[in-house]
Amino acid sequence: MSVVLLLAIAVAGCGSTGASTTSSALAPTTITSETSTTAAVAPGAKTWSDGTYQVGTDIPAGLYKSTKVGDNASWHTASDATGSADSIIANVSVTGQCYIEVSNGQYLTLASLTIAPADAVKSASVGSQNITDGTYLVGTDIAPGKYKGTVWGDTAYWQIASSADGTPEHTVSNDIPFAPFSIEVTKGQFLTIRGVSISLAQ
Repeated sequence: MSVVLLLAIAVAGCGSTGASTTSSALAPTTITSETSTTAAVAPGAKTWSDGTYQVGTDIPAGLYKSTKVGDNASWHTASDATGSADSIIANVSVTGQCYIEVSNGQYLTLASLTIAPADAVKSASVGSQNITDGTYLVGTDIAPGKYKGTVWGDTAYWQIASSADGTPEHTVSNDIPFAPFSIEVTKGQFLTIRGVSISLAQ
């Protein structure tokens, strides 16, 4: 399995199906969509919007899901509050549904993004056919199984990850497809797609 460090946002994946590519922590992984996303939050659930939060003090560690995404939305985690490039753990630009997983001691910065604990956010029914841009938790948002995909965007990309922390080491596989493709996902994985449409294989 080849591993390539990508330093430019324009190439956030690898060029051959099945190969795994990791991106630099300083280069945002872009998830694109043409529409904003608003999700239903359980009554009384706390949400966090634009700002920087110390995990374990200002916001509990754990898994979060976006409840609202604005234009040019992004999030990043850092090891300290200096804002220096050396402190960045993950840096993600996202439009559409997303997940964020954070650990105690990290600093989480949100921009044009509102999140809540993932278990307090009602998952929209996306069905199993013609699923488009976003990040999906397999077994919650979409069913496990084999999916067939078609490319429709100028910058197509898919990624399967074992965590939503945005770090390269949790990437299971990813690709920049140029033609129809197939992927298989299992319960608990996070699938990110952009510029493609996938449907559960019959």
